[in-house]
Formats: sequence, C-alpha cells, structure tokens
Amino acid sequence: MPVAEFYGKGQPRINYLANLSREHSLPVRRRFVDALARWMREMDGADLYEQEVRLAPYLLSALFDADAEIRRRALAHLEALGGAYLSLHEADFKEKIEYGHLDEAAADAALGLPLREPFTGRPSFGARARMRQHFRALMYPIMAELQSWTSVERMQSALLLEVPLVFQEFPHQVLPALAKASGADVSAELAAQAGHCAALSAQHVSVEQHPPLGLPQLQQDALDPPGQRSQYYALLTAHLSGVRRPLAALVPFRPLGREAGEVVDARLPP
Repeated sequence: MPVAEFYGKGQPRINYLANLSREHSLPVRRRFVDALARWMREMDGADLYEQEVRLAPYLLSALFDADAEIRRRALAHLEALGGAYLSLHEADFKEKIEYGHLDEAAADAALGLPLREPFTGRPSFGARARMRQHFRALMYPIMAELQSWTSVERMQSALLLEVPLVFQEFPHQVLPALAKASGADVSAELAAQAGHCAALSAQHVSVEQHPPLGLPQLQQDALDPPGQRSQYYALLTAHLSGVRRPLAALVPFRPLGREAGEVVDARLPP
C-alpha cells in the first residue's frame, strides 16, 4: 500500500460492489447476489471476519431490490447463512434454541404490522443472530444519509433502514433521524417511508419505553425549537400505530369522583 494512503492522500477508488448493486441488468444483479452469498458461505477464519461486514450490507440491501426474484434470493441466502451460523456456534445458542420457543412465538405475535415482500414474518433466529453483529456498523451511515440534503440518498437510506428494523430494534437511534425525514420540507414518499420505519421500530419496544423515547422531544424547551418539535409531532401518529398495546395501557385508569377530599384523575380513559 502506498505510504500516502495512510494520510488520506491516496488515489480515489471505485466501489465496484456498490456499482454492481445498482447495475441496470437483471442477470448481473442476480448473479451478484448469489456471489455475495457464496463468498460469505465459503470464506472462513480471518477472511470471513474481515470481509463479511463489508459484504453483508449489499446482501441486505437486495431485500428491497426492484426485482422480486432478487428479493426472494436474498432472503433465501440470508436464511441459509443463518442456519450455517447456528450450526457453527451451536454451543453459544444451545439454551436459546432449546428453551426459547415460547419467547420467539411471543415476539412474532407482538409484530402486528404487515411486512413488505419477500418477508412473510420475522427472519429466523439464525439469520437475525448472524446479521445482528453487522448492524451497528450499518446504522451510522444510514442515519447520516437519512439527514443529508440530497433527496435520492435520503430515500435510499430510508428504504435500507427498514431492513435492520425487521431484524431487530434500534428505537433510540432512529427516531431523531426519522423525525427530520418527516417534516414539511420533505417529499410525501420520504415522509411515508419514515413513518413506516417508525411504526416498525415501535413494534420492538415495550409500551413502557415509549414515553421516555418520544415525549421529551414534544415538550416546549429552548433547546427544542418549534420546527424540531413539529417534526416529532408529524412522526407521532405513525410511531404510535406500531405500539404493541393501546396507548391507554401505559397507565391503568381509575375513575375518581368529585366528593370532598378526592382529586379528579385527569388521565384519559382507554
């Protein structure tokens, strides 16, 4: 490697993987998805540890490709890779595999929103376990692009964000960025996708966690200008649509009378 590259002065490089993921030719994109899965399946040791984090985002992004066959192939590859991952790390997941069936069923039942094709439900535990280790590295670039000034990149990042939210939760990270993608200055398509992602994130979070996540941003504060609060209000309806239980279940309602010495409970009834 040239010494200059250590100081950020190297020659510009072409991201061939990114170019292939956007290739107009369907056969090329389909072969590209198959090649990604083959590399991740056949690599091992240090090569897999170093390269999978770079390959996984392209396989995940194929889940919302315009071609239905590519979406189907990508999901099938992810499920197969997840099964291989569980077999390789069976000792680490033995307790979860043997005793976690009821937890998995409860989590599946809690996800009431319909998922986009090719998903028919939550990905398998193996697929989630294998991809989870890469999501932290993936989320920060998505959050940055979701708040960029170019509409194309914002929409692409909003679509890609849906994939990690199907696999697991990131509510504390995604809500501020989704709020900025829900204001009056964005396209209706981007605002709708931001709302869909907010609803997906709400499904993963217990109902008791919602007020700490959203209410502080709705309160009047010198650090929260009206424009920023309006963005959160625009996102609020979509976010609450994904809550597992009715919002009124946050606190039990006890109707109180107005007799002497009693205080009227101001909370709304369910």
